[in-house]
Amino acid sequence: MSPAAWVLDLDGVIWLDDTPIDGAAEACAELERAGVAPVFVTNMSRHTVEFQEAKLARHGIDAVGRVVTSALAAASLCLPGERAVVVGGPGVVEALQDRDVAVVDGGPADVVVV
Repeated sequence: MSPAAWVLDLDGVIWLDDTPIDGAAEACAELERAGVAPVFVTNMSRHTVEFQEAKLARHGIDAVGRVVTSALAAASLCLPGERAVVVGGPGVVEALQDRDVAVVDGGPADVVVV
């Protein structure tokens, strides 16, 4: 009996830097054939979700709509309409803007996202 969901880390599970882990794409394909669409997670907040999805595609894995980053997790703690100072990369900025949080260079701000 297969589990209802698989959550896979990216760095060290699917790839190591830019090198694919042997068998990772095949294992993901096997999960798909079994009717389980894995979700991919990463604590790499610097890169956008689109960047991560494209990198997965280059490694033979279609993961569009199934990537969750730590930037998305942080943004989920902010309320739409808040103002945020960001100490982070494009992935953090994108996640906040997608949640309708205004990214500002300095105060006043409601939150600081690091």
